[in-house]
Amino acid sequence: MHDCMHNLLFHNRRVDQFCGWICGNVILGISCKWWRDEHNEHHLFTNTGVEGVGPSDPQMIEDGVWMQDPMIEQFYHDIPPLARKLMARFQHLYFIPACVFVGPYTIKFLSIVFAGKRPMEHFGIALYFAYVAVLLSYFPTWKEALFFYAIGNMCLGVLSVQLLVSHYSKPWVEKDTVKESGAWAKRQVESVVDISCPPWLDWFHGGLHLHSPHHLFPRMPRCYYREVHKEVIDMCKKNEVPLEVMPWFEAIANTLRHLRQVGELINSKKVD
Repeated sequence: MHDCMHNLLFHNRRVDQFCGWICGNVILGISCKWWRDEHNEHHLFTNTGVEGVGPSDPQMIEDGVWMQDPMIEQFYHDIPPLARKLMARFQHLYFIPACVFVGPYTIKFLSIVFAGKRPMEHFGIALYFAYVAVLLSYFPTWKEALFFYAIGNMCLGVLSVQLLVSHYSKPWVEKDTVKESGAWAKRQVESVVDISCPPWLDWFHGGLHLHSPHHLFPRMPRCYYREVHKEVIDMCKKNEVPLEVMPWFEAIANTLRHLRQVGELINSKKVD
């Protein structure tokens, strides 16, 4: 779905969008157009917000779940201060369980809620639940069926961990700063963490672990990421732009450590 909604498979918007509908709505139960709209904003204004207004990157904020940057706290004004502090205090502990065990179901629910007045979006999601119900009906018992469905969703949750650790440890900035001349490419690099791994392990990450090439060239096929990543590293060194590259488990530990530090910072403030 991701590559289809970037129009990089066939370079034909109508064909790619239809394939995205098949992969997203029908196969995954996720509204491809709702996801596409938010993902485009994510690429334009990665980890940005407007003071006193709200976040500009809808895919990097989970309302009422966690705050990976102090700037985000102001956007949770409808949550009592004490509840925000409690959430921030423990967010590094429940981050991975929430992604793996809860996230896959949440995105399906939000797809239904935010698909809007788009009949084909709802029709595709209905097809998803229909074929899943038929598939699960072949299991001997309903317990085995639910266990199978849960395992499948957990695998999707592991992928979401990989995607979030590529951004969550990076700071948020004011939206206007990325509108300055020459600031966009620099921001794309500064707001990501690239995950290093052997080439034979690329399948596990789906190719998006080398996130800087993807953010700089969204329509470039993933098979070129490794080659381009070398050039991105050289470019960053030449222009003295920081680019973080680290192994998978180190990236997770870095994210959890960052969430804990942000939580401590938020809890050190006086309750308004």
